[in-house]
Amino acid sequence: NYKSKWNSFSKAEKRSLKKWSKIPPAKWKRMKLKYRQWKSLTPAQRRSLEKKIKRYKASTTKEKRVRLRKWQEWVNSLPPTVRTKFKQAWRVMSKKERRAYYHKLKKKYP
Repeated sequence: NYKSKWNSFSKAEKRSLKKWSKIPPAKWKRMKLKYRQWKSLTPAQRRSLEKKIKRYKASTTKEKRVRLRKWQEWVNSLPPTVRTKFKQAWRVMSKKERRAYYHKLKKKYP
């Protein structure tokens, strides 16, 4: 509870607290989950992920579009029955399941 301390905060702190107070409960839950996942990573895994994020953020819009286009081309190159099954399954999978499913398909359909 910050009511008793409110006047002692700087403008920046007040602005930050107001911003954080507006986050909906569902988003808080997701943030907590993501933080727990982050904490469970080894230091090496964290560094690797930080590098990937940094590289992605540093990439240009054109590079991001190229990456997306390559993904779409790969999905469209799948046999029609596999592609349909892939698209249906993709919608209901978690990120972890998607990654495993994608790698399995990528081996079969490079």
